[in-house]
Amino acid sequence: MKLLVLVAALATAPAVPVAAQQSLAARSPLLAYVPASAPSLYRYVSWRWRQNLGEMHVTFRNRAGAAIDFVAEWQYGRCTGGKQKTFAFDHTNVSWSQHGTVQRAWRCVPASGIRIELAASTAQTTSALAPSALARAVASMRHVRLHS
Repeated sequence: MKLLVLVAALATAPAVPVAAQQSLAARSPLLAYVPASAPSLYRYVSWRWRQNLGEMHVTFRNRAGAAIDFVAEWQYGRCTGGKQKTFAFDHTNVSWSQHGTVQRAWRCVPASGIRIELAASTAQTTSALAPSALARAVASMRHVRLHS
């Protein structure tokens, strides 16, 4: 019975802890986006605000130390520029490309008359992390609201 309770608790736990979500929402309310789910075996590590670049970063790692960096930033250009593939998840389109050893997935959302780009990048090869898994994590990114 205890195992079932533990499994249920893990299944419902958010990918990014609530305390971290609230901290990043307090730091940058408009760019407070986090993935609701991450690729299998990746766990939340940290978040950081890069003031000079206007970027909110959320980092996940697997046990081998491979990282995925999720970023929310203002988008001033074309959102789909440079894409090599497009994935669709529940009416959410995600662009994907690979340059050298880095693969990247991204999408844009409207916000206050401009767009925000939601992206994830990793140095994982496509055989180590499928492009669709990275794109699915970007599709899951949701805006965090500060609770009072």
